[in-house]
Amino acid sequence: MDYLNYTIKLARNGLGHVSPNPMVGAVLVKDDKIVGQGWHQKAGKDHAEIIALKQAGSKAVGATLYTNLEPCCHVGKTPPCTEAIINAGVRQVEVAMLDPNPRVYGKGKKNLEKAGIKVLVDQGNKAQELNEIFIKNIATGLPFITAKWAMTLDGKIAPSSGQRQWITTPAARQRGHWLRQEYDAILVGVNTIIKDDPQLTVRLENINPSHPIRIIIDSTGRTPLSSNIFKDSMPGKTIIATTEKMSLDTEQRYKILGAEVIRVSSVDNQVDLKTLFKLLAHRHVTSILIEGGNQILSSAFRNKLIDKVNIFIGPKVFGEAGALPPLDDSSSLKDWDIKQVEQIDNNILITAYPYN
Repeated sequence: MDYLNYTIKLARNGLGHVSPNPMVGAVLVKDDKIVGQGWHQKAGKDHAEIIALKQAGSKAVGATLYTNLEPCCHVGKTPPCTEAIINAGVRQVEVAMLDPNPRVYGKGKKNLEKAGIKVLVDQGNKAQELNEIFIKNIATGLPFITAKWAMTLDGKIAPSSGQRQWITTPAARQRGHWLRQEYDAILVGVNTIIKDDPQLTVRLENINPSHPIRIIIDSTGRTPLSSNIFKDSMPGKTIIATTEKMSLDTEQRYKILGAEVIRVSSVDNQVDLKTLFKLLAHRHVTSILIEGGNQILSSAFRNKLIDKVNIFIGPKVFGEAGALPPLDDSSSLKDWDIKQVEQIDNNILITAYPYN
């Protein structure tokens, strides 16, 4: 059994619940048998290594600990994992990657080795992909930005009438909700709110969803007060990102409905996304899923703010000249590295990253 890959599988159970922490899984193995396992479930709660050690008890003595991320060695909201590993009598530790956090990087490994514990580091790509959000946030202090859209076979996201139409099948839309679960925030432009009136929530059966913060880019205050995002029954939080052009009366109306209003500097009479993302990072927003529309996606691409794209291609063709593409002609497109092409029912999901 590939125990390191198994820790990655365990770590995914924390998806949507551990931000701003990384997703971590841990397995304790002794005499080729798993004696303890666990995953980090929520920021501020026990780390995966501690859960596995508690489960193993005295069986941890002489065991090998496998984990997808280097154990922490500093005091945060919880005590250092290295100390617990040493005290438990673990013989060997294998990690899939070193922790990119400067407070930990290589130090956890050294602490364990000083105590006589052998440490092996794999540095596998799967472990880095799992925590790509955490890695970017630690390296740059900025949120990880993913652009997501659904388009027809002829590359359009909406018909010329602007009327809302489903492009993908229910199976692909369900997958889209799983993607929302991965992010701290979901962002759309005010035109999307006006035309589609979306809920911007996670709707999945048989799970406890983690609803992302809803961020609406609205430079002047055009978001209708009757929008779904303002309903009392709507879970999660709504932020309206605007400029000095929004009146104080309009701002107050949004606040009465429970939304927070953030005023940001403008560029070309639009909300400056770069400035907004920096402000959100200070609020511990580590990841943002941009779902449209065309103007917001184009602005984000033009300013080179996108770290990843998820493109759903549905089994439809609009076949009209006026149908709307996902990006305008000024989006400064470049080559992207396609990492995965997946078929979901009768749809295609493409995952790609910009070339460095």
